[in-house]
Amino acid sequence: MLPRPWREEIIDGLLGSSLIGFHTHDYARDFLTSVLRTSGFEHQLGSLTLHDRVVEVDTFPMGVEFDRIAQAAASKETEIQVAELRQKCDGQKIIFSVDRLDYTKGLINRLRGYETFLKLNPQWHGRVVFIISVAPSRIGVDSYQAMKLELEQTVGRIVGDFGNVHWAPLVYQFRNLTFEEIVPLYRLCDVALITPLRDG
Repeated sequence: MLPRPWREEIIDGLLGSSLIGFHTHDYARDFLTSVLRTSGFEHQLGSLTLHDRVVEVDTFPMGVEFDRIAQAAASKETEIQVAELRQKCDGQKIIFSVDRLDYTKGLINRLRGYETFLKLNPQWHGRVVFIISVAPSRIGVDSYQAMKLELEQTVGRIVGDFGNVHWAPLVYQFRNLTFEEIVPLYRLCDVALITPLRDG
């Protein structure tokens, strides 16, 4: 989609590496297609043979530090925080979602899905709470500010349409949570809503 001279410079610059990694197989495949169309180099199972060397292209999905999370989840401090949070949400099922502000994360879709759930299931009013935490991202970009505004308007509509003095259907936080704050929320929740539209 870029003008050819820019596209060629970007591809040639990337091909200066020995290894090029992507989050998903689709991204790696799309890059290899771009290389073929722009520079004419074909690949063999992700290996590009250039004039003087080989460049490997592969997929490297991100993971988590399992041992660190498992130890934190089982700690006494986490148990205490979970008990305190559970008391605040007594008798309610808890849905938890945490992501950064980004189009690929499907944040608006999650809120609309929850809104539809509340519309179709009035028997759950007062018995469920959705804790959604959104980490700030690209604060100075207008389109991200517009997305943040749409998120907050959707949150306001859901709380206004379904909430009352005894029950808030949503807890919305726009800030970075620390590791020590996230682990108890994952332990606490009945449903962890992790539904990116496209992600590694």
